[in-house]
Amino acid sequence: MTTRSHPLLSLFIAAALLFGLLTVTLAPFASQASAPDARARNVSPQPTGWTDPGLGPALLLVTLPGDRIPGALPPTVTVHALLDGQRDLYIASGGLGDAAAARTAGLVVTVLDSETQGRVYYLADGETPGVREVAASAGEVLLDVGHTLLVATPAAQERTLVESLTDQGVRISALTSSPLALGGDERVAVANIGRINEADPFIAGLLDQLNTDDLAAIIAELSGETPVVIDGQAVTLATRYTFTQGDDQAARYIYQRYVEMGVDVDYFDWYYGRYSGRNVIAQIPGVLHPERVWFIGGHFDTNSNDPYNLAPGADDNGTGSASVLLIADILSQMQVADTVRFVHFSGEEQGQWGSKVYVPTLASTDEEVMGYINLDMFGWDGDGDRVVEVHTGTGEASNALGTVLIDANQVYTQGLSFERKAESANRFSDHSAFWDGGYPAVLAIENFFDDAIPRDRSPWYHNTGDTLERVDLDYTLRYARTALAAIAELAGAAEQIDAPTPTPTPLPPTPTPTATPPPDDCVNLLANGGWEAGGGWRYGSTPYPARVVDEPVHGGASALQVGIPAPAANRVAHSSAFQEVSIPADAELVQLRYWQRPGGVGDGQDYRETRLLTASYGNLALIDRDAGDGDGRWTERVFDLSDYRGRTVVLYFNVYNDGGGSQLWNYLDDVALLACSGAAPTDTPTPVPTVTMTPTSTITPTATVTPTITPTPTPLPAEAIVSTTSLAMDLLTDGSWGEIGFNDPGVGHPVTWTATSEARWLLLPNSSGDTDGSLRFRVNRFDLTPLVAATVLTDTASVSDTSSISITFPEIGDAVSIGITVTDSTLNRIYLPSIMGEGITR
Repeated sequence: MTTRSHPLLSLFIAAALLFGLLTVTLAPFASQASAPDARARNVSPQPTGWTDPGLGPALLLVTLPGDRIPGALPPTVTVHALLDGQRDLYIASGGLGDAAAARTAGLVVTVLDSETQGRVYYLADGETPGVREVAASAGEVLLDVGHTLLVATPAAQERTLVESLTDQGVRISALTSSPLALGGDERVAVANIGRINEADPFIAGLLDQLNTDDLAAIIAELSGETPVVIDGQAVTLATRYTFTQGDDQAARYIYQRYVEMGVDVDYFDWYYGRYSGRNVIAQIPGVLHPERVWFIGGHFDTNSNDPYNLAPGADDNGTGSASVLLIADILSQMQVADTVRFVHFSGEEQGQWGSKVYVPTLASTDEEVMGYINLDMFGWDGDGDRVVEVHTGTGEASNALGTVLIDANQVYTQGLSFERKAESANRFSDHSAFWDGGYPAVLAIENFFDDAIPRDRSPWYHNTGDTLERVDLDYTLRYARTALAAIAELAGAAEQIDAPTPTPTPLPPTPTPTATPPPDDCVNLLANGGWEAGGGWRYGSTPYPARVVDEPVHGGASALQVGIPAPAANRVAHSSAFQEVSIPADAELVQLRYWQRPGGVGDGQDYRETRLLTASYGNLALIDRDAGDGDGRWTERVFDLSDYRGRTVVLYFNVYNDGGGSQLWNYLDDVALLACSGAAPTDTPTPVPTVTMTPTSTITPTATVTPTITPTPTPLPAEAIVSTTSLAMDLLTDGSWGEIGFNDPGVGHPVTWTATSEARWLLLPNSSGDTDGSLRFRVNRFDLTPLVAATVLTDTASVSDTSSISITFPEIGDAVSIGITVTDSTLNRIYLPSIMGEGITR
């Protein structure tokens, strides 16, 4: 349990930090060479992730009435956290001018910190005795709402703050730049988390394989009572504290256990600001639905009053870690319908660093994250009442997941007494990273907190006395068996599962010179389906964004290009366009029709795809995916989407290129989503409401640049004149800045950064003296003319507000340069862009 509770910041770090739907994930750019506190690694390449603690220019508190979410915020504002138990308090960051704009929109906004650069922030448990005195002595308390404090400190003092708080038993959670998935855990339909009504004899038989002897043996090894052999060397795990070698040795121990089981396993090296660590991720792929992933896990790092020398953590969290390992061993001997992933996080005691870096990468995969069961310390039952807590929060799907645990205990007769915590749920463990990402999750823990039932917490919590002899193994066993029954039920465990014969992907219809007439009495629900005017579509802010072109076209004067057409240089990039639409419930037929002209040579890694997303941008259905060669001919595609009547969905077109081998692209035109009456359904392919993928033993996420899905920001107030057409611009640098590479100052090539009106703040470097440079802006969209100007917001450290620079472009495609001198106290951030022009509407 947490104590409540790149490395090189190069020139363009903040620009890419998850700034809207399908932005660039920074995992591939993590570099441990310059991280002051990174420990050396001597292992083969693994998946990695990186989260930077840097935020927007100012830290804001947004107060909303009732149970609303902040939908009227300017697009330059990112929401980072929702305070526990306070359904109307959000912590966000943005420019100082954003506060005034948000107030104009009717929001109550308070500036918590006017300058975030060089600062880090932590939420702390306000209910811990003495927390206010400790927090005030170790940092600056910016907010106190009773149950939660917000504490700030200079980044150079982050470790001091973390250790000062956790040494006193204060539970903390790092405030990162990742955006909060607004709307709760809506990525997963509640119907996918069914109740357990009666015991499955096969699963009941599995529970006997879990016993106290095996639990005790693993806890003894993890807590240093029994030496272990790691990489051929005898090791005693006296401590698993994040800042010690013991933490890395524990990761190797866990990894080795999975290798011995024959379960696919990998490390996930994470980087958080100045620090690094390693998660261990293992999985058993699903036979029927490998893309549906159920998570179960817990943190393995420890803390104590002498953490550098002795932090055994037998209860916290040897109990959870041992249970996950034994559950994995049992499930590895059978088959599961859905994938089960076993996650062991490090850095939890410092504010959930390991999970806060890992979870945001999940949104960029083809997986459906079904839910996470967090097993975090359940080895103490001092009064023998067998009470355990399940923290569900207020999310509907998370509560459904908690109900499965409660059902499993009752149906499989484990004799525990559950206390559900919704409004009073605690977020200071790794389940909260899933909540923030919009995924269902629950925390399973001993009777740790005061509520309707007084707490019965281990008196050796975060103490060198947290040893095996003080663990109630019978109590631990009951919870471990309950968790095994729950995950086996959810994932569909069975001795043998007959996989269905794969259905071949339908081939495109034979090209015809004109489109097949649609059914009668149909209404096109899409706006600007031919890209003949502005509006309707939004475009992913990625290294090679989708764009409107005038050649080739199927009809009219314009079409959409997605992907990277030759001779453009290949690179790692998604290229996407998407539009939200509400489908009438009374339509007799719903039909998607579009013309495409695929190009490129398939290499098995790149792909073209069409998807439906939920209104909160979770995966809903894979309509079509193609990784083959493009024939360069216009072909009509028709799909029946009648199953999605009455829903608000996002139609999403995308091409992914991995930067190596060949490259793919696609042209799209004359797209229509038809709601028809008086028409019989056509015999066309119907997408299934799950994402199809091939089973693989490779642990995801991969270290590739992939999209991150976040809710759509609402445009600025009317007086701000912001284009909703996501007109894209290039920001290039020359002069002295042109020698700084995107990730590595030693690269020595100019930087190109593409932004849209949904982009976030771009962080410029601090310099030791005056630095002359030039910012060059170029408009690269061709469907909105004539363009008049772009307004670039700037933020300086020496003034209390933002200012703006207006740039006039002679014609589309021309570049305009602005000379800027950057000093220690002047320009620090740029926000791009606010677009104004004739004929451009909001």
